[in-house]
Amino acid sequence: ITIADDHQGQGLGTILFKKLVERAQADNLNLLEAIVDNLNLLEAIVAPDNRGMHMLLMKSGLPQTIDYMSNTMIYKLYVNGRMC
Repeated sequence: ITIADDHQGQGLGTILFKKLVERAQADNLNLLEAIVDNLNLLEAIVAPDNRGMHMLLMKSGLPQTIDYMSNTMIYKLYVNGRMC
């Protein structure tokens, strides 16, 4: 999810994220992944200084893991509440 700088902070990322999760749940997926090798995982690669996205993911209420790689954090969110 990418929101143009002049539209950030208005809740658009939250709305789009919730729609993405709703669609994954409706399609009976456990996890979504941006990388298409596992369609059950929602994976978000986030720059360390992107506080808004970190807060959005942390407050999602979904089980998640966080991996650290170089200058990024990789969140893996399990959309149907179970970690594979």
